[in-house]
Amino acid sequence: MSNPFLKYKDKLLVVIHPSCPHCEDLKRRMPQDEEFRKNVVFLDVTKDEEAQLIADAFDVREVPSLFFVTEEEGKVKVCRLDDKMEKIEECVEVERAEEGQEGGTEKQA
Repeated sequence: MSNPFLKYKDKLLVVIHPSCPHCEDLKRRMPQDEEFRKNVVFLDVTKDEEAQLIADAFDVREVPSLFFVTEEEGKVKVCRLDDKMEKIEECVEVERAEEGQEGGTEKQA
């Protein structure tokens, strides 16, 4: 089974909540450039399983929260960015789900 986070590789993930006014403001302030927009994915924590997994793994307490997905040496990692998108705060390795099992995350130091 393929890792569900691979479809987000090298994209900016923005975890949002539908009642969050700052999330809506961020959407409006994002550059309208199509090339930029195709590399940004908004994930609703109330609807998207991947957003819920990210929120749990990083103990997300506020939205919007910014992440990106990378693959290195066959390992898929989700990394949290600071609010200015200048540095990585932490990464977790996202395990590939085996047949009949849920996927999981493991914090990296």
